[in-house]
Amino acid sequence: MLAGHSLGDMIAAQYAADYPKEVASVVLIDAIPPRAIVEIPKLIPETEPADKPAGASRAEIMSMTSGENPERLMVTGDPLTPIGDTPLTVIRHGLDLFAEIPTYGTQLDEIWVAGQEEWLALSSESSMVVAKTSGHYIYDDQLYLVVDDVIKALG
Repeated sequence: MLAGHSLGDMIAAQYAADYPKEVASVVLIDAIPPRAIVEIPKLIPETEPADKPAGASRAEIMSMTSGENPERLMVTGDPLTPIGDTPLTVIRHGLDLFAEIPTYGTQLDEIWVAGQEEWLALSSESSMVVAKTSGHYIYDDQLYLVVDDVIKALG
């Protein structure tokens, strides 16, 4: 069983695709949608100051395309490889992640939520759980929900 959060979800999903016999199930917790890597830089212009929420969100996404992030990972925004019939649970936030970004917030959240739906397509055995009272850090806001879904995934 693999579980990941945010950017770590891409690693978990790719591992499950590369080593299907070694992975019994996958839980993705508010995964960064591959589409966000492409769509957010188009939505938020380069001229947005990096010390303001919109510019900071753009800069964070751009750091993922260059490997200039704490994990030193590079993400292309390309679709991920399906994981067949490996059971997949996608847990997504229920609260607006981008409420503090008035100009772009609604569109940013729409990109993120649509991307969560797209993760479901990786497996023919997938399900979505919405953490209604959580932001991005679901394991902080609703730990019991994450633990319950991980236990379910363990069988």
